[in-house]
Amino acid sequence: MQGVSKLRILHVTNYSLTPKPPGYFGVPYKITNGLIRLGHNVLPFADRDMARYLNIFKSRKFGRKPVNRKLLEVVSEFVPDLVLFGHADMIEPDTLRKIREELPTVKLAQWNVDPLFTPDNIDRINSKIDLVDATFCSTSGPLLEKLSQGKYNTYFMPNPVDLSIERHRNFEKSLDQFPFGFGMAVGNPNGIRNIGGEDFIVKNLINEIIQSQPDIRTIFPGFTAPNVTGKQYDEFLAQIPISLNFSRRNDVYHYSSDRISHTIGNGILTFVDRAMGLNEIFEENEIAFFSDKNEFLSKLAYFIKNDSERQSIAEAGWKKYHSNFNEKNIAKDIIEKTYK
Repeated sequence: MQGVSKLRILHVTNYSLTPKPPGYFGVPYKITNGLIRLGHNVLPFADRDMARYLNIFKSRKFGRKPVNRKLLEVVSEFVPDLVLFGHADMIEPDTLRKIREELPTVKLAQWNVDPLFTPDNIDRINSKIDLVDATFCSTSGPLLEKLSQGKYNTYFMPNPVDLSIERHRNFEKSLDQFPFGFGMAVGNPNGIRNIGGEDFIVKNLINEIIQSQPDIRTIFPGFTAPNVTGKQYDEFLAQIPISLNFSRRNDVYHYSSDRISHTIGNGILTFVDRAMGLNEIFEENEIAFFSDKNEFLSKLAYFIKNDSERQSIAEAGWKKYHSNFNEKNIAKDIIEKTYK
């Protein structure tokens, strides 16, 4: 790393301070924490919040040019060794070119945890992919290979966990200590999700889960309960022993929304579709894998009745996820591969 063991890193990402509910538990904070805990000097730069702040209308649209100018000013003063972009959609590609002109030895990298099966996300990544030294995505396999086009440095980045954020250890409590036996945050209850090789309208699948377990209380924020964000979401996670990993698609190699880090990372027994390929990394005694709806519902009934096994598997998955995919390991991997 150019003879420098500790780096000055400018982390340009959406820290989501305003105006929507705060994302204080998100990936930007975990990566920042990991970099700092490795001993690096990290300067956060909130591109979207800064764009709003830098114009009288508090509008991202009118703040686009000012935020790009401000970033270049910060680069001139901070003189980073590495500029890391995470969903920094307010930053124009030309700004990256100007950063390289001013600092010829600087390293640039980007990370993205949105799915690679959505064209608009691919467009956002591709806008900077030929200007950065490395790109990190939470999808692996053919979609990542297609993104690289055989000429760009693209790498799989698992959704990180952080013990200071995923603070709960739900495997330590018995089922009767929870107000609910099963829970899952729901996006759009009228949407369609593929689970176990079948397409389901979300609310229909939820109703099947409820009907299959009439003896336990369930909670589905966004459907049977109000949506939860921020601290309410953290409180919700503390109240459930079992959940289902429920991404937009569950059959894309290694792709998941970051809910998988929230559930496994908090010691919640998490059901995961085998089609995701995570069973190549985790064992059957670490995650509740299933291949179709019937296996999922059958195993759910089993773990409700065999609570000690629920606790044992949830703890094993928690230990492995925190060991392999913690914030320091993810940050270390970003730096090592960017400087490869």
